[in-house]
Amino acid sequence: MFFFNLLNLYKGYLVIEVFGKFTEKFLNMAITRKIYLWDVKRHNDSITLKIGLDGYKSLWPVCRKTGCRMRIKEKKGLPFKLNKLRKRKVFAFGILFFIIVLYISSQFVLFVDVKGIEEIDEREFKDFLDMQNLKRGAFQPLLDIDKVEYEILINYPQIAWTSIETQGTRMVVHLVEKDIPKEYDYSPTNIVAEKDGLITNLLVLSGDSLVEEGDIVTKGELIISGELYNEDTRTHMLVRSLGIVEAKVWYHATGEAYKKEKALQKTDEQVKIQYLNLFNLNIRVPSRQKYNLGDYHDKVITTQPLAWRGLEFPVSLTSKTYTNYVSADVSYNEEDMVDLAIKRGYNQAKQMVPKDVEIENKVIQINERSKERVEVEIVLETIEDIREDEIIQTHDE
Repeated sequence: MFFFNLLNLYKGYLVIEVFGKFTEKFLNMAITRKIYLWDVKRHNDSITLKIGLDGYKSLWPVCRKTGCRMRIKEKKGLPFKLNKLRKRKVFAFGILFFIIVLYISSQFVLFVDVKGIEEIDEREFKDFLDMQNLKRGAFQPLLDIDKVEYEILINYPQIAWTSIETQGTRMVVHLVEKDIPKEYDYSPTNIVAEKDGLITNLLVLSGDSLVEEGDIVTKGELIISGELYNEDTRTHMLVRSLGIVEAKVWYHATGEAYKKEKALQKTDEQVKIQYLNLFNLNIRVPSRQKYNLGDYHDKVITTQPLAWRGLEFPVSLTSKTYTNYVSADVSYNEEDMVDLAIKRGYNQAKQMVPKDVEIENKVIQINERSKERVEVEIVLETIEDIREDEIIQTHDE
């Protein structure tokens, strides 16, 4: 019996359960066909038994003829153990291979950031880093960080200190620029108006004021003269004019709208194109989506880097989403035309205002209003510095 069990463990066997009304007939037919069964146990409406792997397939015709059903409860023996071990080995090897690939990928540079740069041209500096092989796609173990830091200090004397930090696949170049005082220009100058305006604040620090607060000046008009006259010595002296000159400045624009116009209308048609960014390669992701970009569309670009627990890998996914617009005939009522004309005039006037200047007041004047056309004039009022230096030409020049 011992050798029998040992042989079955070596070859492998199955523990199966048979269901049906004719389980007794099932056993008799199996024995008649010389299908070897052992450890047969009867239950209320089923039987369990053990059978070798070779005899399992022979039971199916018996099941069909007796109307019984069977299912495998357990798989025993060496073949199944080896198969399970083989699967675990493949899985373990796959995990190990994935970790190795992941580790090697994390050793490539994906991003290069520069912090602390002020006066130096950033684009030019990054080109220099590219020449030192500190760029996207570089293999970190082959980078000589000390040498790169040395080359930065040698080629950029205006940099006092630098340090390169590794943050996963991101290289961060920290800089501290030298505080080099700028040479003061003592050349004699006048201060003239950079643009038309109404003087609201005038403070003369050096030079002679030729206008007062409340005066209207035009572009190029002399405001503070750098030529001083000494009545005691009856001599002229040239100085560099200094002062504060603030004025109200007005920006004019006209906006118009018509009852019937052509306008771009957003459609529901969207196109999404994806690229896999691997080091310096952009690989387009295949898609079955059919698309046709129209003459008018907007584009939204999003980039999602591959990261895990703060560790970034040299792989990212870029999505470009396009939304199509179509040209359509639209019709406006009188109130809508007024609103549209004001909006167009305001946007046009605002483009003339410098970015760092606040708008103090807005004036709207309707020049024409009918059922077919509306025209408005927009005036934006600002208060800004209108100083402009003008070099005084001396006889020596």
